Parts: sequence; C-alpha cells; structure tokens
Amino acid sequence: MSSIASHEPHAWSEWARQFENDDVTHAMHTAAIGLHQLKTRLSQDEWSAAIAGPEAGALRQIAHECPYTRRGYTKPRGYAGDALLLDYIYGSAPPPDDTTPRGRRILNWMRRESTGFKSVRWRRDYFAGRLDELAARMHRPRVGVIACGHFREGQRSLAVRSRAFEILQVLDQDPLSLEVVAAEQEHDGVTPVPASVRDIVTGKFPLEAMDFVYSAGLFDYLAGRFAARLTTKLFASVRPGGSLVVANFIRMMEDGWMEALMDWHLLYRTVEEVDLFASEIPEAEIASKRVFTDPYSNVAYLEIVKR
Repeated sequence: MSSIASHEPHAWSEWARQFENDDVTHAMHTAAIGLHQLKTRLSQDEWSAAIAGPEAGALRQIAHECPYTRRGYTKPRGYAGDALLLDYIYGSAPPPDDTTPRGRRILNWMRRESTGFKSVRWRRDYFAGRLDELAARMHRPRVGVIACGHFREGQRSLAVRSRAFEILQVLDQDPLSLEVVAAEQEHDGVTPVPASVRDIVTGKFPLEAMDFVYSAGLFDYLAGRFAARLTTKLFASVRPGGSLVVANFIRMMEDGWMEALMDWHLLYRTVEEVDLFASEIPEAEIASKRVFTDPYSNVAYLEIVKR
C-alpha cells in the first residue's frame, strides 16, 4: 500500500485498473486506504493539485457509479452531506434503478466496511437512545434538534413514536429535508422548523426552556469561533438540569475518498478542540461537562449539563 501511495500518478491508475477488473472489494480497500495515506502525506497544495489531475478524474468517473459518492460530488441541494446522502449510509434509501452493478457493490462495501458509515449509524442510534432515556425519567420533556436532516433517529425512538414530548422541535435550513420529516413524522408530534444556525445565533429563532438540545452533524462544517458562539447560544436555551450535546468528527479513514472523489470536506477536530466549543460558557452555569468518543474513535461528543 505504501509503495502505491508513494507514486501518485501510478496510484490513481492502479486503483482504476482494479475497479475495471471488477475486483471491487480489493479496489475499495486499496483506494480508500491509499487515498487516506496520500492526503496524510502530501501538503495541502500538493493534495489539491493531485485531486484536480486527470488521473483522479478517471478514478472519480468510476467512483461516481456509486450513488452515495456521486451525490456527494454533484450536491443537488447545494451542499455536501445532505439528508438523502445520509440515508444511503443508514440504508434508508435504495440505490436508484439505473445504478450499475459495480456502483451497487461500491456502496455495499462502504455500508459493510466503512467505520465512518458505522459511526454515522451509531450516532443516529445514540441520539435515539438519549431521547428514550430522557422521556423515561422526565414527564413531557422539551427537545430541540439542530440541523435535523430527515431526523432518522426519531424513527428509532419509542418515545418519539409515543408522542412523549411536550415540544420536539427539529430545525433545518433545507426545506426538502423538513418536507420529509413532515410527511413521515409529524404524526409523532414532531414540529419541523425552517431555521439556519445564523437564525439561532442572531436570535431570529429563539429556542427556549429546553431539557435537551443536540446537534449531530452540523459542527463538522463550522469555524471554531462560530462553533463556540453557537454552543453558547444553544446552551442558553437549556433550562437548569437540562443538557446540550454536540458532535464532531475527529478522524475518518475515508477522508481521502471524500475529498478527492466527492469534493466533501469536513473540519476534523481534536478532542481538545471539541471541548473548546464550551469555552465561552461561564463555568458557574455548568454542572458538568465531558467529551467522549464513539466506539470507532471517529466522532467526539461534547455534553454539557446546566447547573
């Protein structure tokens, strides 16, 4: 693997050759790891030049037979990582009918082997469990979900399906995502709210007196100072005894694949940087604070409980 990664032009063509030989399992393994190695070893300028080259373009054409990879690159909603793309990760959306057999095998490999995919699914199930745990210990709690996407954790929560919440507001700036939530989950007492993070920070849409507020996939795109401002604003919406949880990727083995073949760039933080999201909150307001990682050590979670 390292010998492939040390000869950039030859590496791209070798990965493409493996796909063309229909050895998708081997090709995915070598390309995913090899692209990660290249990204790690090269400077940012060298990496940008490599992924803009013709060899990368040839591999990208093959990779785009996978609907997940193609959607990340084409960004039909104007941004990477939209809710339908996440549904490919969850298995909630089938591949389009015109997906090639090779494209299906690429997607199936990712669903089976990618620890990034596993972390996203674990994140969904973690928040579903938190919703159930909250409703089990508190009568009619109030919850706010920031950048909810299709709110797939709600479909896996007994508390949501039982309408156990006084308020369950799910916010997103993408109206198409909220249309899906409305069609599938409004009968569960879920209230879709069109709002951006700037609406929250500026007070255009205030969250008030919440028992639990969380954001699963938003902070991966926010600059550090803005992330701290948003964390402070979200924490202000939590009433005493309530909690805020935000998540951020700290690493991704498929980061090279995402950047080179999907034009999808996350802001990977260290655990210490995730902890700094709470740096503007007065310590006197904090009852407890912790940062923990998922079982795959890919995503860090900051949890802050209000005094």
